[in-house]
Amino acid sequence: MTRVVRGATARPALTIALCLLLAALGLVYTARTLTFQTSSVELLPPDRVYVQRFKHYLRDFGELNDIVIVID
Repeated sequence: MTRVVRGATARPALTIALCLLLAALGLVYTARTLTFQTSSVELLPPDRVYVQRFKHYLRDFGELNDIVIVID
């Protein structure tokens, strides 16, 4: 640990450049791999029976948020 501190304080410009490079790499990686999941079904655990049944219902009936039940 002492060697790292000595190296960082001996060459502060190199330390800052390395930190900026790592931050830029982190931003590029995040921008390429970050995705948004808008489907609530995809956030559920896929191995559960109720999730599989719900996916089956979605295939049969379409988007279940659009169902209206009217009783006369």
